[in-house]
Amino acid sequence: MKILLVANGYPPTAYGGVEVYSFDLVNELITKGHQVHVFCRESDFSRQDYEVIEEENHHLTVTRVVNDYKNLTDFSLTFIDDQIDATFAELIEFTKPQLVHFNHFIALSARLPLIAAKLNIPSVITLHDYWPICHRVNLINREGSLCPGPYQGGACEPCVFGTQLGQGTRSNKLLLLAKRVTTPAFRLKLRKILGQAGSSTPVVEHPQAINVFDNRNKLFREAILTTRRLLVPSQYMKVQFSSNGYPEERIEVIPLGIKIKDQSRKLNANNQKEIRLAFIGALIPLKGVDVLLKAFMDVEDDNLSLTIYGRDDIEPRSYAENLKELSKNDPRIRFMGPFAPEQRFDIYTGIDLLIIPSTAPESFSLVAREALSLGIPVIASSLGALPEVIFDDVNGFLFEPGNHQALAQIIKRIANNPQILSKLECPGPAKIMTLEEHAEQIIQIYQAVMVH
Repeated sequence: MKILLVANGYPPTAYGGVEVYSFDLVNELITKGHQVHVFCRESDFSRQDYEVIEEENHHLTVTRVVNDYKNLTDFSLTFIDDQIDATFAELIEFTKPQLVHFNHFIALSARLPLIAAKLNIPSVITLHDYWPICHRVNLINREGSLCPGPYQGGACEPCVFGTQLGQGTRSNKLLLLAKRVTTPAFRLKLRKILGQAGSSTPVVEHPQAINVFDNRNKLFREAILTTRRLLVPSQYMKVQFSSNGYPEERIEVIPLGIKIKDQSRKLNANNQKEIRLAFIGALIPLKGVDVLLKAFMDVEDDNLSLTIYGRDDIEPRSYAENLKELSKNDPRIRFMGPFAPEQRFDIYTGIDLLIIPSTAPESFSLVAREALSLGIPVIASSLGALPEVIFDDVNGFLFEPGNHQALAQIIKRIANNPQILSKLECPGPAKIMTLEEHAEQIIQIYQAVMVH
C-alpha cells in the first residue's frame, strides 16, 4: 500500500507521544513492505513559514512544512491555513497515495481531511488528544480545572483569551493567543512589533468574534467525520468525544501498540537496596511533576531515589526552573533531560517504579504500558485513561490527582515495605498490545477502508 501519514511533527526534530507513535508505526509499516510518506509540521525559526523541506531516508520520504505562526494576525489561522492546504493538495496529486492516515494536524490545517475526500483519497484518523474540541488541547481551563468540553458547558472564549473576544486591547489578545501556540523567541518579537502588552491601541474586532469557537468546533467535526474510520486509543477519549458532538457509533477504541524488544523478557530484578523511582514526560504543569517532587521530598528515606526524564524547554520554562530550584537540596533527585525513542529500554533498566502524577486527563499513556510490559509497576493519578491500565494494588497504585500527601503515603508505604513491589502483578489485567499487533490491526483497517 502507498500510505500518506499526517502528524504534527516527526523525529528527529520533534519528540512527543504522537511523534513517537507515528515514528514507530511508520517503521513497522515499512518493515511489512508498505510504502509510507510522512507529511508534518516543522518548527524552525531560522526559516520562513511555509518553507517545504523534503527528506528521503531508508525507504521513507518526509515532507516537512515550516509553521511557527510568524505572521499570526487572526485566531482562525491557528486551525485553518490556505497555504498548508495547497501544499497538502499538491502532495496528494504528486504522490497519489492509496490512503491517508491522519494522526494530528495541530499547526497544520483542520481542512486536510476535507481535501483528501475531495480528491477521492480514503482516509482514517486517530485522535490522540482533545485538540478538536479544546484549543488548549488538554480539557483543562485556565484556572486549572477539568473542562467538560464545548458541548457540555465549557466556555472556550474566556478560557483561551482570558476575556471575551472584542474586549481588551488588540496587542493583549494577540499575545495571549501567541502564548498558546508559539515559542518565547517569537513572542518577544511580537511584543516589539505591537509595542508592550497593554498598549492603548483600539480594539480591532475579530471577524468571527461571536461564532469563532462554534465555527471551529463545526469545522473539526465535519472534517473528522469525513474520514472513513475514527479511532481513539482509550474508552475515556471515546466518552469525551461522544459527549461533545461526535456520534458514539463512529468512534472505535483501538489501543496503541508498545514497541517491546522481547515481550517475554522482563527486566532483571534490582539487587540494590535502593528503590529507583522515575518520571518520564515533559516538564510542564499538567504533568504534575511538582506534585511528585513535594510527595517524594516528604518521605525522608535514603533508600529512595528519583530520576526525572523529559524536556525542560517547553513553555512555561519557569516551571522546570522552579522544579529544579525546589529539589536542589535533595541529593536523591536527578534531572536527566529527554532521551531518544531508541534509548527507552535502556532507561527502563534503571527503574523500579514509574510515577505518572498527571493533573490533566491522559488520553492513553504509552510510558505506563511500556513500564508495565517490562514488569515495572506504576503509580498514577486516577484521572483520564490511566485507570484503564493501572489497577490499585494489582499492578500499581492510584491516587487523587494533585494530592501530594496521598502520593507521599504510597511512596512511604513502599519504602517501609519494599516487598510490596514484588507482589504486584505486571503487566496486569488489561491487554497491552505490542506494536506488531497494533500495526496488523491498523493494516486491516486500511484494507477495509480501501475496499469500502
